[in-house]
Amino acid sequence: MRTLFTTITLVAFAVRGSSAEVKEIPVPAMKIERATGRFDHPKEIKSAGELAKAFTQKEVIDSIQKKVDFAKQRLIYFAWSGSGQDSITASEAKGVIVFTYTLGRTRDLRSHFKLFVVDKDATIRVDGAGP
Repeated sequence: MRTLFTTITLVAFAVRGSSAEVKEIPVPAMKIERATGRFDHPKEIKSAGELAKAFTQKEVIDSIQKKVDFAKQRLIYFAWSGSGQDSITASEAKGVIVFTYTLGRTRDLRSHFKLFVVDKDATIRVDGAGP
């Protein structure tokens, strides 16, 4: 059996301040059959109106809205389908927010949803390509 292991690094650069902050917000359980986005094309949510367009369920919107201040922050939302072991993690080093995608090794197909809060003024650049 051939093992495939790929790591793609997605990078977000902060444009002000000496350090960038990133915080993952747990995505509440949603009534969605399959995530249709791509891990390398996250959706940026900059306002409560955009949040309401991205998520249709009121309880999900209310839960997320309590954890973000759109005057100072924005959301980076990843939604994709892939191996059940796929993951995206975020870290910060010297003012750079790094999102790292790791391709899972299993052949099952699962929906993944990851939501992060970042500074409103951070400039996002996605590097890398999918499998």
